[in-house]
Amino acid sequence: MMWFFVLLAFSLSALARKRTEDVYRTYHVVLRRRCLKLLRNETLADDAMQEVFWTICRNIEKYRGEPKDILPWLYRITTTHCFKLLDKNKRWNRNVDAMIEEGCARYEANLTDRELESKVAVQAMLEKLPETMREVVVYRYVSGLTQSEIAEVMDVSRDHVRTTLKRFQERAEKWQAS
Repeated sequence: MMWFFVLLAFSLSALARKRTEDVYRTYHVVLRRRCLKLLRNETLADDAMQEVFWTICRNIEKYRGEPKDILPWLYRITTTHCFKLLDKNKRWNRNVDAMIEEGCARYEANLTDRELESKVAVQAMLEKLPETMREVVVYRYVSGLTQSEIAEVMDVSRDHVRTTLKRFQERAEKWQAS
């Protein structure tokens, strides 16, 4: 990332340079983890991080929100870039089942029978969800985003996110009861 700060020094105003450096120091670990989750490849994630921060660097002066509320904006840039990479590499069309199994496979060996049954039930439930609902659920319960952050990342209203999560909870309760 050293080259990044060299370019930064020559291409931005002092305020933009400071804001970008602050964003990097504060959020680079979270954003790299997001890249790694989406791309499932360390080399691709590292390359994506450089490109993501270059995009952030070029657009930091356009961000008009509060500094404390910047994470959803950063998530949107990161997620969009990673999805473009996946699409470009023709890996975006992979089966959701395979993606879920890939992420969980390394833990299965250590699971008890009951934990394994729960995992299989959760997988089955996620597979039955509509794509938009599944995306909201993953952002909320896997990535830990708030409803407002999810709304901003997905470019939908907070009410849409709230309603989607409520419908998910209703479905989950029905599945659990049956």
